[in-house]
Amino acid sequence: MEPRPDTSVKTRFPPYRRFVRGTAVALAGLVLWCAPSAAAEQPIFEAQPFAVTLIALFFVAQLIVIVVLLVARVQRARAAKTLHESEGRLRRAVLDAPIPIMMYAEDGEVLLINRQWTELTGYTHAEIPAVDTWTRKAAVRKRTDVGDGPASRGAPERNQSDGECVLTTSTGEQRVWDFRSRPLGRLADGRRFTISMAMDITERTRAEELRTAKQQADAANRAKSEFLSSMSHELRTPMNAILGFAQLLQDNPKEPLRPPQKEHVQQILKGGRHLLDLINDVLDLAGIEGGVVALTIDDVAPQEILAECLDLARTLADRHGVALVDGATGRELPAVRADATRLRQVVLNLLSNAIKYNRDGGRVTLGCKPTAGGMLRVSIADTGPGIPPQKQDQLFQPFRRLGAESTDIEGTGIGLTITKRLIELMDGRIGFETEVGRGSTFWIELPLAADKPAGEGAVTAPQYSPAGGSKKAPARGHTMLYVEDDPANRKLMAEIIGRVPNLTMVSAGSAETGLELARERTPDVIVMDISLPGASGFEALKRLREMEQTRHVPVIALTANAMPGDVARGARAGFHRYLTKPVQVEEILAAIEDALEGVS
Repeated sequence: MEPRPDTSVKTRFPPYRRFVRGTAVALAGLVLWCAPSAAAEQPIFEAQPFAVTLIALFFVAQLIVIVVLLVARVQRARAAKTLHESEGRLRRAVLDAPIPIMMYAEDGEVLLINRQWTELTGYTHAEIPAVDTWTRKAAVRKRTDVGDGPASRGAPERNQSDGECVLTTSTGEQRVWDFRSRPLGRLADGRRFTISMAMDITERTRAEELRTAKQQADAANRAKSEFLSSMSHELRTPMNAILGFAQLLQDNPKEPLRPPQKEHVQQILKGGRHLLDLINDVLDLAGIEGGVVALTIDDVAPQEILAECLDLARTLADRHGVALVDGATGRELPAVRADATRLRQVVLNLLSNAIKYNRDGGRVTLGCKPTAGGMLRVSIADTGPGIPPQKQDQLFQPFRRLGAESTDIEGTGIGLTITKRLIELMDGRIGFETEVGRGSTFWIELPLAADKPAGEGAVTAPQYSPAGGSKKAPARGHTMLYVEDDPANRKLMAEIIGRVPNLTMVSAGSAETGLELARERTPDVIVMDISLPGASGFEALKRLREMEQTRHVPVIALTANAMPGDVARGARAGFHRYLTKPVQVEEILAAIEDALEGVS
């Protein structure tokens, strides 16, 4: 702010000079007026009483005027001092304020910036003498507008707006300030001036942006999860009919196929299962990348999982003429922290790759040992052709088969990608060593369970077993209710159940019709789809449990809703079994037999 002129009282002042001049004039007039009386030797007061009285009054009036002027001058001096002190206090308050403050004139001259402004931006008053200089150096740009203020170039009267602005400090850091400006009046030279206050809201803005980004990410993940679930359902439903009827054709004791027909059906099953594997892998990879894969990390005993994986891989190894060497099971192995189901998936994938990409008469060796870094290493070594150096960096990239796409080896090119993502989600590591012409060794490492001896307190996932033959027929006649809206799937189930003696199937195309049939027929077992027109399978199960006559009837879910969340929800809902499409004929028959075992 500009300094005010000094208004202190001086020793000489105009009223005094006026008083002296007035007195001299009055005395001169009195002398001239009273000269005749003096010549007559007559006293002045007797000769000219009116003149004397007038002069006396004049002197008194002059004294009164002088006193009044003196009092006014003193009051003005005191007011000026008070104003000066007030301005000083305001200046100190502005300088010491805990928020950034700028005062500037209407022509853009910066009159004052306080210490907080300088501390937060790094700019001194000398560096930003004008508002234009400030906005240029700090690269001020608007985020929101809320009113009149100094956030953009020029004076506030020049269509500026208060609001949130992004600015750059002298160190290059970007901050967000919320400006508010108000006019204060005029300077001594007549210019209007304004005070602009700001609040640094950078951290609050970042928190809001993070919260918004998280909400958007959550919404995207939910949308992706819903899309994956929908795609899984839509792809699995037709595959159920394709693979189901192909299985019935392949194994039909009443009308056995001729050799060429059997080969054709085997090709249908082979292509269908390969397509199903591709669907599963693509959906699995999309789910992992979308963050919709839920892992259950627990203390897991690796011996049982490794033995089971070897058993499941043996059929594939026999078909390819590859020997499996077990160098892991039968030993005391410490428990690891992992998801048992996903660990099985990882080991099976590595074993499958080692078998498929091996040479005729080759060998696959499974090994397992603890490492010095508190991890358990599982290794799968093969005697295949090895991986050329120029292709090794593509190994874990999706849909890269490194030349195998030109061979008859089945694969999707994303198995290793899924394996790597799953291992990393379980806080593990994956790697490989390879030598062209001699083979490759892929290994995974998982953290050991803390303070757990081998196998103690560890768990494994439910066991998988290769499909076996048909189960025995029920001892007496039973009724099965099948609730399914797809006609092809109802026909498929009718063909399957038609081959089982003493078991009669009735069907319904909706949950409502199924509930009516269940109330009328009281079936011994119910097989139910989940995605039905009207009420869902979950709602139908709840209503079945509420009815006295169907409360104890076992209900098996048979659905294309195969995402991990769907399976977990089915388990919580209380289904006897939760089977996913495409179904294996032996699997559904085994589930029905198991459900009927407790039926008298």
